[in-house]
Amino acid sequence: PGTPVDAMKTTKTEAINSITNIAKAEKYEEAEQAQVNAILENAKKEIEAAKTDEEIKAIEKATKEAIEAIDTAEEKAIIRRIESVDKSELKLKSTRTTLNGKKAIKLTWKVPEDLEFDGFDVFRSTKKYSGFGTKPFFTSKTTKYTNNKNLKVGKTYYYKVRAYKVVNGRKVYTGWSTKAWRTIK
Repeated sequence: PGTPVDAMKTTKTEAINSITNIAKAEKYEEAEQAQVNAILENAKKEIEAAKTDEEIKAIEKATKEAIEAIDTAEEKAIIRRIESVDKSELKLKSTRTTLNGKKAIKLTWKVPEDLEFDGFDVFRSTKKYSGFGTKPFFTSKTTKYTNNKNLKVGKTYYYKVRAYKVVNGRKVYTGWSTKAWRTIK
């Protein structure tokens, strides 16, 4: 059937062919392709020097992950567009309402029609210019949210929203929306 040396050569050849196919996906611009080629050449050397099947598989896996982490030209264009969205395109509005018999503030927002988002982070403060924190008060999949939690009569609540989309495995955020506020009466 073949010696362990032959089996190792076969494993190495298969690993190199596998990562070479990913590297030649033709979805990269020149600069990204140069980056991909450098990763590929380095991986080929590491695979040739590998002593075990486990080592070869680990190199192959790490190489695939490194190549997949490089943004394509199309992904870069989407990222630039998402990051360019600001309060001129992300408009937040609020109205007083009730939810389950409790006083509430209903938020709705408009987003650019040329983009699809995975979600929206809603931030809340009792101060107009600060106090929003770093963690969202609420996360929504739609362009609306009704807040009836921890609202006190006579207090004014300020809100702002940002949208996000997952591109190539990471969240990319828009700028902030306009602010909206309501006083509970």
